[in-house]
Amino acid sequence: MTKRLVNIVSNKAMLEPFKDEEGLLSYIEADCRCDGAEVISCPIEADDMVGRAATGYHLMFYPNWIDFYNNNTAYLEKHFGGEATWLEYYGCHDALGFEQRLTDDLDRAERLHAEYAVFHCADISNEEVLQNYSLHSNKEVIKTTATLLNRVLRNKSYSFYILIENLFVPGMTLMEPGETELMLSLIDYDRKGVMLDAGHLMAALRLRHNGYPNNEAQAAEAIESIISAHGQLKEHILGMHLHKCSLTMPISDYLSPIEPDTDFYTRSSQSYARIMRLDAHAPLETDSMNRIIDAVEPQYIVHELSATSPEAKAKAVCAQLKALKQI
Repeated sequence: MTKRLVNIVSNKAMLEPFKDEEGLLSYIEADCRCDGAEVISCPIEADDMVGRAATGYHLMFYPNWIDFYNNNTAYLEKHFGGEATWLEYYGCHDALGFEQRLTDDLDRAERLHAEYAVFHCADISNEEVLQNYSLHSNKEVIKTTATLLNRVLRNKSYSFYILIENLFVPGMTLMEPGETELMLSLIDYDRKGVMLDAGHLMAALRLRHNGYPNNEAQAAEAIESIISAHGQLKEHILGMHLHKCSLTMPISDYLSPIEPDTDFYTRSSQSYARIMRLDAHAPLETDSMNRIIDAVEPQYIVHELSATSPEAKAKAVCAQLKALKQI
């Protein structure tokens, strides 16, 4: 039976309205009509409150991390403007520190009894987003992701699945079955699979095909074709992030170069704003994606929707469930 989940950003500010674990569980079940949550990299002080809600766990993610991991100081100087900035950003000094941060996050997922943990296979800098170019190939990002995961998973016996999420920047996009197969083959961990992010796959399609698809029916048809092309690899798709990207934004607008600001954090805001215009995490408005749910038969469906408050999140989740004719 598929578990229906909602994404929860588990910092203190977001959790405070729920008061305690019971309040959070009541919100998830009564307001969002879900069975549990996919918790997004919660801080240690939030563990007790998240408690039984954490069916899934989204591990830490950085838009670009490969050059830090590979100790490419020339790139880091160019991108961050100074060591103090990148040390503050990554919260550690080197690859070993980065691995330790991810290990701590994996340990937290185990402590919360999560059934799966999601990791992004992606890498893109602010400058690449704003100027529309790529420094790393999909295969390079896939191989480095596998190296990182294999190092932190070595000699570990976690109880949860590791699910690799597709994005629409360099990394595992799901657009090429061979790259998906490469990602899965390189990870030395038995309980592994894919978290198919529907909105990210729509965005990847739109970027490749100059704006197609431009409605949900076209998106479902295109995604179904991609799943079919994956053949037996489909069996590794254990979860789905369900939302849609902007299907009306002209792709020429997304690809039009923007001059990066000289300040790193302002550039990050510029980049985030551009990405979120396309990657809107908006609720579906039709039942077209039911054909994808039926084709994949995922163990987990996460209603991963953007909202400014718990009330707005619950409203968006219920709207999506109604569109899918699930409530």
